[in-house]
Amino acid sequence: MILPDADVTYFLTGNLAVAGQAGISRTKPVIKGSLVGDIPIGAIRSFGASAVIQYHAFSDGPFKPYIGVGLSLSVPLRTDPAGGFVTAFSVDPIAGLLLQAGFDYHLGGNWYANVEVKKICLPSYTLGNVGIGATVEMNTVIVGSGIGYRF
Repeated sequence: MILPDADVTYFLTGNLAVAGQAGISRTKPVIKGSLVGDIPIGAIRSFGASAVIQYHAFSDGPFKPYIGVGLSLSVPLRTDPAGGFVTAFSVDPIAGLLLQAGFDYHLGGNWYANVEVKKICLPSYTLGNVGIGATVEMNTVIVGSGIGYRF
């Protein structure tokens, strides 16, 4: 799915930067392999934020690769139960390790294009409901692109 977000990067040195990103996401968890088959839980809208330390490789050309490591946080804002077996459920905030690789491409002037891949490693958590519970293991891969302006 396509999700807009805001991303700010501040260079501490020519190669070392800190980056922050925030946005709203929507997920649709499903209980797989239950005795009655796959059960859609519903939808979860969450606020997601990350903080990353990045290393940008030296580059004299327009292509500027980087890698990063940091933390990701997801805070549920709203749950929408699917109905049927699932009339309500709750989700706790969750945080995990974030690994990142990407590149900026200098378009001209202060304008850049950006492409990156993030792997978010989250601990397992439990979706709770009266009479129904499910342990969720979620390792997310995010592919992003954007246009940026360097001040």
